[in-house]
Amino acid sequence: MEAKAAAKALADLGKLGKDLAFDTALLTSLPAALSKEPAARGNFDQLVITQIESELQKHVAAVTGILEAGAPEREVRAAKVTAAKSVADVAAVRETACKDALKDAQAAQKEAEKTQTAAIKAVKLFGSEMKQVATDLQEAKDSLQEFQSGPMAAFQ
Repeated sequence: MEAKAAAKALADLGKLGKDLAFDTALLTSLPAALSKEPAARGNFDQLVITQIESELQKHVAAVTGILEAGAPEREVRAAKVTAAKSVADVAAVRETACKDALKDAQAAQKEAEKTQTAAIKAVKLFGSEMKQVATDLQEAKDSLQEFQSGPMAAFQ
């Protein structure tokens, strides 16, 4: 199993070397140099390993420099993210309040529609009720007139 892990690590290192544009001669010599025990490595093997280490350190330093140079911008972006999260939180609270207000408004609308329906019925009935009231009023006026011209006139 250790041989498989070593072979995979060597393949990964070779791929990384290609991605980082290492010298092809170094990459070709690397498997042979790393397959030997450290005590059995010759000067050329040591040179290959040293060159690979040097190249890796250069790239690590370059990436570290990029990361360090980007730190201020990263902090600015982090502050923007924090501010955006705060705005999103406020918006979520407002959305909830608006949804609640909408539910209340819809309930009020339903109640108003019921009231409107009752009012429309009342208006429809109002005409016939008014006719009856007008008829009753006329009958009362006629009775009053009859009373005033009849029995009341006799007492005056």
